Amino acid sequence: MSTIKNSFLVAAVAGTLGLTAAGVVSARVVYRDNFARGTPSSPMALNGTKPSPTDTASATWAYTGQTNFNTNGTDLVVSSVTPSNNGDAAFLPLAPKYGDGQIISISVTETPTANSGDGDWLGFGFATSKSAFSVPTHSFAWILYRLNGGGQGFNNMTNDKFVNIDNAPYAAGTPVTFTTTLNDNTGAVSVTGNGRLLGTTTLTSTQVNSISYVFLSYENTATGNFSNFSVKKYRR
Repeated sequence: MSTIKNSFLVAAVAGTLGLTAAGVVSARVVYRDNFARGTPSSPMALNGTKPSPTDTASATWAYTGQTNFNTNGTDLVVSSVTPSNNGDAAFLPLAPKYGDGQIISISVTETPTANSGDGDWLGFGFATSKSAFSVPTHSFAWILYRLNGGGQGFNNMTNDKFVNIDNAPYAAGTPVTFTTTLNDNTGAVSVTGNGRLLGTTTLTSTQVNSISYVFLSYENTATGNFSNFSVKKYRR
């Protein structure tokens, strides 16, 4: 990333969380995955693989449910899903601590390719535990995005909605790069989509301290692609 682009990102993250750019000292990439494993004709299962090119936590992707997450050399693909699969989520460990003085940023591009019902979507967010279901048993500040360009974001499971893309949806099938930032000093959260601020919320200290993972997910018969996944920490 160029110095100009990096400076712009730092300023944007700081601004949405009520900080000055000067208050953010540096950014450290925890995970970056370009899913450059497998090929379109011979995809590779995501489970058990390491994020590449960056995996400073020496972690591997893990899930306990279905097997519809596969990398094709450029994207993470959800395909050949049937209603009985009921969705799934893939996890990487991440454990922020309230008051630690860091800003955590999750960024991923989502491109739904089939189905547009309210129950069919791609998603991502923070989780307290791994689960075979698309929405983990306990999840915070998570976002869902549908083929019809709409979506929603929730503070906790399906309660406390703080993002409603349905009110101003993207064009159907539009790839959207979502970025969620969490200030672990205050619990403040902001979500942007293609640079547009979609919503803000605040997690309690208990919620922040209970986070153990970040996740990517799908629900029901949704299919689509994830790309450009990264997790960064900005030290104040």
